[in-house]
Amino acid sequence: RIRKLSTDAEQILEAQREWMNHMVEVTVAAQRTSDITIQIERASVIEGSVTYEDGSPAIGVNFRLFRKTGESSWTGVGVVLFSGPAVPVITDSHGHYAVSSLAAGEYIVCAVIPDSYTDEAGLTICTGNTFRWHQAKTVTVGQGETVRDADIEIPLTGIFRVEGTVTSLADGRPIIADDVALVYADDKEKVMSCKTDSDGSFVFPYVPKNKY
Repeated sequence: RIRKLSTDAEQILEAQREWMNHMVEVTVAAQRTSDITIQIERASVIEGSVTYEDGSPAIGVNFRLFRKTGESSWTGVGVVLFSGPAVPVITDSHGHYAVSSLAAGEYIVCAVIPDSYTDEAGLTICTGNTFRWHQAKTVTVGQGETVRDADIEIPLTGIFRVEGTVTSLADGRPIIADDVALVYADDKEKVMSCKTDSDGSFVFPYVPKNKY
């Protein structure tokens, strides 16, 4: 909801107001002790493994998480800082991952290949082994609960490479550092994006079979 506000200043003010609504004033008198109690809710954890269809572990994979906020609305989890991943978790040498410090709720977990958020030209596959996050299998976790079976399998077959060049219609010169997006043909949902190179070329290295 806050992200939908038009300016950064409005977003910051609204976030501050939201914190203020949950604050409790404490009055301290001179030479007297004031007792306060702080209660912290135990966070939830989602764990699982990411493997290729031949059973080998997918190592160094990043993640995107979405949390259900309404009947049909979802929001991304985490904050992107210094062009890093919003969820600072990668799979280990066994393909295992654990996302901690989560609020209770319903989630979609998506693995992102390769492990780079500065280049979005990567394959994304979500729980339920689907390439489209809105078709994914959801994971529900309660307060303080750990869900350990949020596994994802990455197919090795049916993955292709899409490449091309962007040039000026007027004189044929290459367009450098231009944004190129790959979108689904049916609903125009963005799949991945990248920038053109010095010769105007672009490449999407991991593209599942579909219409774009």
